Amino acid sequence: MLTRKTHHELLLRGARTIAMLIIGLGLLLGAGCKSVDQQQPLDFSLPGVEMNEGAVALQVAVVQVDDDQEEFLDEFWARLDEMKLGLIQRQIADANGLRYAVMSPQCPAILDELLERRELDTSGLTDIQKQMASQGLLESPSRLLHHQRIENDTGEEFEIPVSDYFQQKDWSIVNKYGSVDTGSGELVKAFIQMSTFPQGDGSVRLVVEPEIHHGRPQQRYDVSQRTFLFSESQIESRIDPLKFFIDLQPGEALIIAPTTQTLSDTEQKGDNLTSESLAQNIGDLFFVQTTIASAQVVPTQQNQQNQLIKSAFEELDKQFGESPDGQFEEEPAAITRAPQPQVKPLCRFLMVRLIHSHADDLFDRSSSAERLTTINLQ
Repeated sequence: MLTRKTHHELLLRGARTIAMLIIGLGLLLGAGCKSVDQQQPLDFSLPGVEMNEGAVALQVAVVQVDDDQEEFLDEFWARLDEMKLGLIQRQIADANGLRYAVMSPQCPAILDELLERRELDTSGLTDIQKQMASQGLLESPSRLLHHQRIENDTGEEFEIPVSDYFQQKDWSIVNKYGSVDTGSGELVKAFIQMSTFPQGDGSVRLVVEPEIHHGRPQQRYDVSQRTFLFSESQIESRIDPLKFFIDLQPGEALIIAPTTQTLSDTEQKGDNLTSESLAQNIGDLFFVQTTIASAQVVPTQQNQQNQLIKSAFEELDKQFGESPDGQFEEEPAAITRAPQPQVKPLCRFLMVRLIHSHADDLFDRSSSAERLTTINLQ
């Protein structure tokens, strides 16, 4: 039987135990709150992404040059290096109205003048258009008809459109033996097909082959991974005699342009151009845009549908714009387009610049970013 003294001691021990538990719990909660307050915010950023091993980054541009810039173009070409391509390659290109050169990483200053936008002619603008021009909302078209950054895997092909569509076009191709092959087609458009192959020393071999797309788009069928694939495409004719390769260092650019002889021949023909006399060589077909060739026709069903929709809306506009006396109100002048100076296009040229190539880092794999998987990985 417990005595009064023993019972009192048990009560004291229990009180001490409870007090110690309360103190410990308070310290634990205090430390926990402190750790929560000092906790850093969660980082939801994605890991860095880099190109596949063996991939290269290219900058591609198709530049439009007007007839009053011919001297600038000649000066620009004089500062390029044509000797980096083989003699046979340059001879075949010259016979077909093309010329190749390589631009160093230090771009000539004259290139900025070639790429500079033409000053906007405000003499024929409305008041609203002039206000838009003063605010920088209206300007002349860019010299860069096509400008794109491309990341390309080893051996992967990509194509660059360099011309508009020609309603009807004849062309001739001179091979290395001097014989001439001719071709003809409707809805003709010129492309440059390219593929890249890193060489292991920092340089990249660029394989170039011109290509002509022509003919009405046709439904084509293929089978891939037990699945039927349907596509609509034109006939694609590659020009094998003009296929060549060039090794580029990072920062260098390949330039492809028509020869001066091609440009002078086009100027001498003047307004007497006919569909039979157009595009007697590939340089003319690819890079010289003439009056007849300027009619653009996009051979897609979507374009036809858009034209029908546009016609339907125009008909509705006429109906709703009818005045009470039965006369149609005159449509106000457009304010989003500005008349351009009376200049004629001289030619185009293509620039393909090597930005950098990606090689596997054998010394610091731990710090490399995670790579995205693509269909090109095997």
